[in-house]
Amino acid sequence: MTLPGYPKYISELGFPDWVTKIDAAVYVPTTRKTLFFVGSRYWSYDDSKGEMDNGYPKMIFYEFPGIGTKVDAAFENYGFLYFSSGPRQSEYNYTTRKVVRVLLNYGWLNCY
Repeated sequence: MTLPGYPKYISELGFPDWVTKIDAAVYVPTTRKTLFFVGSRYWSYDDSKGEMDNGYPKMIFYEFPGIGTKVDAAFENYGFLYFSSGPRQSEYNYTTRKVVRVLLNYGWLNCY
């Protein structure tokens, strides 16, 4: 069953037409914003306003020091953001803008 009006084009969220796929997205509860990662850039979507924040996209490398240039997957857990890129995963403190530790992606699956 689909809801009326769905699916929608991602351009309806405020992305430029050249964005055809999103690499990763994560909701940040403390800011009530959703971060969308595409290639080496990211956007911030204000969920309460239902619109993209001004001044985006921004470069991942500069805005999230230590996590690299690309994000393949992201999630939030116990106040930390986790960014995956290849086999590496960064546990990130969004408030201090610092990597807390670097993990291996397959560690969550208990296989080594």
